[in-house]
Amino acid sequence: MQAHQPVKGLSFWGALALQWWDTWLASEAMMWISPNKNRPRVHGYTDASGADRWLAAYIKDEDDIWWWTRLQVPQVIWDLFLERGDNKIGVQELLAVAMLFEIFGDLLEGKALFSWVDNYGVVGAITNGGTRTVDVNAVSGRLWLVLAKMDVPVAFYYVNTKANVADGATRDDTSLAEKYAAHWREPRLPAVSYTHLRAHETSLHLVCRLLLE
Repeated sequence: MQAHQPVKGLSFWGALALQWWDTWLASEAMMWISPNKNRPRVHGYTDASGADRWLAAYIKDEDDIWWWTRLQVPQVIWDLFLERGDNKIGVQELLAVAMLFEIFGDLLEGKALFSWVDNYGVVGAITNGGTRTVDVNAVSGRLWLVLAKMDVPVAFYYVNTKANVADGATRDDTSLAEKYAAHWREPRLPAVSYTHLRAHETSLHLVCRLLLE
């Protein structure tokens, strides 16, 4: 992304918004995705464990075939996020959604996705395009940049934890994957560049810039 001089009087949040639009305009984003097109329906379930840092994602395609994956958040990614007293559960839940699109994107193209998350705050953060929490805002922005390049209309919904298919896999219970004969895919998070780290950057600016690159 081309570097620009700071605009006098522009707030931190205003600068982040401009950075997001600059990235979006420079990408090959789709200008319009029709939700009325007759599309196969796919259901996605994501969850996170909290203290153990496990993320899990399941997909059920239009033929009732299941796919799944799970991943433990690497320390280098964990350390990028702001400290919280809740094991960063909201950030983890959001990362699990991002992981779903990263791993199963090829299964979603041209289809309509119903994404189920058992965290009201995360559903709100995604559907509102962000929050006033800078690191969650950055991940949400990164997620929408990914979605902008896909032909996938998405609806995000809350699901009770007991009904969340992905819940067990974050707690070492893979029985549902066995029950549904779910196909495994190797886990990975969206690529984040670590090549431009600068010692003088604050953690807030660093998290936002790395996740938007």
